[in-house]
Amino acid sequence: MTVASPQLARRTGETRPPACSPTTPPSNFATGQRSSGAERLTALVILIGFIVVIAGARAWKTVDSGVRVTTPSPEILAAGNARPSPFLPGIDPNIAPWWELSMLPQIGEGLAREIVSFRSSRPVRSDPVFRRAADLDQVRGIGPKTVHRVAPLLRFPPPPAESGPGSSG
Repeated sequence: MTVASPQLARRTGETRPPACSPTTPPSNFATGQRSSGAERLTALVILIGFIVVIAGARAWKTVDSGVRVTTPSPEILAAGNARPSPFLPGIDPNIAPWWELSMLPQIGEGLAREIVSFRSSRPVRSDPVFRRAADLDQVRGIGPKTVHRVAPLLRFPPPPAESGPGSSG
């Protein structure tokens, strides 16, 4: 017979302490056995380790999101429309997804989606929608100040080869 309270145990003569009292350690619910201090310490260490791993993974995801927005070097800026390459720093607004564009200063998710919408609403053709930073001014919500601020962080395709007097055609 299990006694529910210490007062009842005194009246009935039961000597065994109740299952839940402040003086008894917590028991292993599944087996009914009491857990030792070492088991509780091990469980605590595992829980803390798990929390550290989750926090580290979240921090790594924040730091290494795969998008690198860097300011081009002065040599690249001086070259004007340098030949685009996947190795050149900067974002090409003609092909970048909205989430990459949203990393630019003063361009949040809304303006980034507006750029992509503007780009995709144009007829399909071989030449890019944006040839230079000033072309972004056509997008609703982007003005000259924003264009000036993001221009060093963008890259554009090279200008098309012009047909001159010596070219065939």
